[in-house]
Amino acid sequence: MADSKKVGLFITRVQPGMHFWQIDGIEQAMEQGVTHFLIGIGSSNKEYTKENPFLYDERKKMLELSCSHIKWAEFQILFLPDFENDEAWKNYVLNELPDFDCVVTWNPWVRDILASTEKTLVWLKIRKNIKGTFLRDQLALGRIDELRKSLHPEVVEYLQEIDAASRLREIFKTEYQSPHLTVDVVFKDQDWDLVLIERKNYPHGIALPWWFVGYGEKPEDAAIREVKEETWADIKIKSLIWVYGDVDRDPRAHLVTVVYEGEYVWWTIVAWDDAKAIKKVKAEKTELDKIDFVADHAEILQKYLENVKLNNL
Repeated sequence: MADSKKVGLFITRVQPGMHFWQIDGIEQAMEQGVTHFLIGIGSSNKEYTKENPFLYDERKKMLELSCSHIKWAEFQILFLPDFENDEAWKNYVLNELPDFDCVVTWNPWVRDILASTEKTLVWLKIRKNIKGTFLRDQLALGRIDELRKSLHPEVVEYLQEIDAASRLREIFKTEYQSPHLTVDVVFKDQDWDLVLIERKNYPHGIALPWWFVGYGEKPEDAAIREVKEETWADIKIKSLIWVYGDVDRDPRAHLVTVVYEGEYVWWTIVAWDDAKAIKKVKAEKTELDKIDFVADHAEILQKYLENVKLNNL
């Protein structure tokens, strides 16, 4: 029936592809009655830069490959350039794009710009925050297995077909690239054992709970979230241990990490998300020396033991 049609505008830069959690956002909107999607490719007028390395036609192809897996909805892919100011961008969206009923987004910038219009908002839940910068780093480093966790196989194959990794490596040589921010958490369970994880994904091995800080997220909030996602434990932040930023500390990219000591609060501790298994050990140097940690987590735990010793003097 014609009156059952509900058109939603969804904006993404597709750098690279539309990852599984964006597709999850589309499905959230479908659950709220959206039947047709206008997908605006943001920054369509930019290409061959660190943030926008792909051509519009390449991004459109990756979107088509991703959307082909979504059933019971129709899609129209649109060119959506950047402008010199927010008002010009809003006018383009309202006057140059086909008409739409609602804005489907989890982006506060998009929400705020279109808040003054008569368009309704379908606000999405961020079930997992996957950043395009992280995916581009993995692509440049040739971590194809990492890409397959977030992108449909056809998109990954297309990226290999156009040799996107070589392009990114060349761009990264000539453009400024800042390190990425992560958090690591040291905490003990109710029996005073250190809680570690065996990583499910590369780099494999024993590690502290850790992950990337999302855009707009406080590092301490990211630490609490990540412990929950990997161990199911609730913690509160007790203290800052140290900040580590050696360029070679992680084999995938230059990652600067903020390390917190957490205090265990509640819930059974179980392996979750990126954790293949939970490993508990006593917070003693003789026990920690037996473990082959990933990255510089052995050094981080040594700093933690030094802090504990100083605090007990």
